[in-house]
Amino acid sequence: HHQRSRGFLILIMVLIGSVGAAVVVVLGVVVALLVLTENHNDISQSHQQTAKPVSGASKLVKDINELECYLLYTVNPGEGFNLARDVYLRFVPLMQALVAEENRAVKEKARVTKDAKGMDEQEEAMCRWVLVLPPFTNPHWRALHRMHWSDVFELDALNAIFPDTTERIITFEEYMQQKIKSGQRQIVLDYIWHMQQRPMSTFVNHFESVECKFDPYPGAQYKQSAQTGQWYGWFWGYKDQVVANEMECFDVLNPMTVLAHRLEKLPVGTTLLIARAEKLLQNSYGSLDYWTARKSMQFIQPIHDVALGVVTSLFGDQGYVALHLRRSDFLFSRRKSVPSLTDTAVQVVQSLQHHAMLCGFVYVSSDARQDDTEFIQGLAILQQTLTQITWPGCPSAPVVATLNPFGTATTLPPTLRHTLNKLTASLNEGQAAVLDQIICTRAELFIATPHSTFSTRIQEEREIRHADPATTFNELCSCDPTTPCSASHLTFDDIQSIKLACPKQRKWRVLHGNKDHQSRSMPNHN
Repeated sequence: HHQRSRGFLILIMVLIGSVGAAVVVVLGVVVALLVLTENHNDISQSHQQTAKPVSGASKLVKDINELECYLLYTVNPGEGFNLARDVYLRFVPLMQALVAEENRAVKEKARVTKDAKGMDEQEEAMCRWVLVLPPFTNPHWRALHRMHWSDVFELDALNAIFPDTTERIITFEEYMQQKIKSGQRQIVLDYIWHMQQRPMSTFVNHFESVECKFDPYPGAQYKQSAQTGQWYGWFWGYKDQVVANEMECFDVLNPMTVLAHRLEKLPVGTTLLIARAEKLLQNSYGSLDYWTARKSMQFIQPIHDVALGVVTSLFGDQGYVALHLRRSDFLFSRRKSVPSLTDTAVQVVQSLQHHAMLCGFVYVSSDARQDDTEFIQGLAILQQTLTQITWPGCPSAPVVATLNPFGTATTLPPTLRHTLNKLTASLNEGQAAVLDQIICTRAELFIATPHSTFSTRIQEEREIRHADPATTFNELCSCDPTTPCSASHLTFDDIQSIKLACPKQRKWRVLHGNKDHQSRSMPNHN
């Protein structure tokens, strides 16, 4: 268009000698209009081809969207599903800090540089951070090796707590699909930052780079290739499909948000994995922001639908008490937290009477294994105890029910077992554990296993549903040594006279409003 413009100007110069000044002015206006039209057409074509907005602020947003940085993490491979959920909540304040800094930078640059020329001279672009949720792995599962976050949680709800409309939370499976579509055959991480525990006596709110020391058990070690210098590890079972270019180890005893300043300095396009992220602490537990994030962890609707079907099949419209009996590893690691099932039978009878649920049902959630004969026998003792007692005003004794695959034969008739098997057939082991949590959350009364994160998550869900704290914060008790602990051949009144030695539990209450910004921790005096 510049060549055509010069042609028009030459024509004007020729006409100057023979045409009046008025004609020259008219031709000059025509030339100007033609030049502007050519420029507009070129700009329109360029915009259609590159889709680059000319507005300063929107261009900055576009740059940040194109220059994503990915933050991944691992937890101790020996930890279960519920700790992995807890570690995610530690990342939320960090992500919120990073998003706030990005938004501040966008507004500041848009304010300082208001024209397109100034935007070309902008400072170096910054990362737009995206948190990549790792697969769940759980040593307690018998057959399931990996479970995706989308199998149990609504990802839209997780993303909804961030102010922008684009995704800040994706799953590792989504991340892998993006890389595969771009032609990558292997996931290459830029950095691994491996967290190691700093001694409690030397609390310092910063990182200290140290020699790497990996735990000896499977899944916790990394090895460097002598040929490529890259680092290989377990990586949730994907192994050689994932490698890292650099590894750095840190002694830490810090909250997760201490990472924010370091992350802001990383170049755009970075992929960083925080290994052993459970070493970093939660610094907002109990705050309003914490509970907002916790409430966003919503289970997917299909599992809720199964839970409703199970509850209806088992209990109809009757109320029920839910027990969580943590067995498996607790039989060895926390034996004192696992009372005998005879003691539990006494506690159940007393609880039904205390909460005016004499005609209710009893639901037992447990991870007991096939070789746990004490559990199988204990269910029979519990049902026997409930059956032998005369329940005032009740047509029949309370019925014990469980979905534990090794306990259903003890408590449920074949036809009901068949119905429940059909309802739950589509669920994997991880989803079945969530199903148990939902059923316990819906119960009129819940009794927890002390020190179990599985029980704690149920108590949190009940708090979110505004359940009465008196029906939520109860723990399994043992019979007091001063009174008989056998439930067999005892009357209803005999059982009511038995004293229980119950632990004093702290009640971490959910904040539902803006008035109180401190969590309330109250001892259980029941």
